Amino acid sequence: MADILRKWIQHPVLKGLKLGILLQFGGMGPICLLLFQLATVLPLPDVFAGIAAVTLADAVYILVSLLGIIGIIHQVKSTSEIFKKINGAVIAYLGISFVLMSLTERPSYFDLYDWRAGSVFVGVLVLTMLNPVTIVCYTGVFNAKLADLKMSVKDLFFFGFGTLLSTPLFMTAVVLVGSMGGAFLPDIVINVMNMIVGVLLILWGVQYIFPKFGARFGKKLL
Repeated sequence: MADILRKWIQHPVLKGLKLGILLQFGGMGPICLLLFQLATVLPLPDVFAGIAAVTLADAVYILVSLLGIIGIIHQVKSTSEIFKKINGAVIAYLGISFVLMSLTERPSYFDLYDWRAGSVFVGVLVLTMLNPVTIVCYTGVFNAKLADLKMSVKDLFFFGFGTLLSTPLFMTAVVLVGSMGGAFLPDIVINVMNMIVGVLLILWGVQYIFPKFGARFGKKLL
């Protein structure tokens, strides 16, 4: 029994899942915050579309790492800077929409931005693909871990699957907590949360667009 348990614990999928959970906690940022707050004001199926988008984006970067072509991304630093600015502009725009939400009655939320499953999926997918935190996690930390592992090709892909599995598990937990909060909290509390999240997203976005902003105003948000 002990041997079976030890073998199960050492399985590449479980090892990958443990690394993935660490990356999820270490990489919590605007996307995690965005999904949490969307869960307080949107139906769960619409927010689950965002989870699917994050999972798809993570899957792309994990596959790229496993295929060993990660060096291409590292060689294009100028493109990376452009990605950061685009990502910052999108995050800041979403932050503004949350600030507007906080100043509007709940029935009018959907008049400010088309928060539906399709738009949530596309928006979150673009944000995750361009998010510097995601890129660092899966072109840096994950890739470095792969280099240290002495596994067969098959086990490496199992390890990658385990790492990817952490994304829907972690994000679903975040979304469910946000959804439960949205169901029981009064509108005034939701509006205050929208304002706080909106301001944080705007600050995140500005930091991406103007890197000196974070250094000038003290410790960076990310």
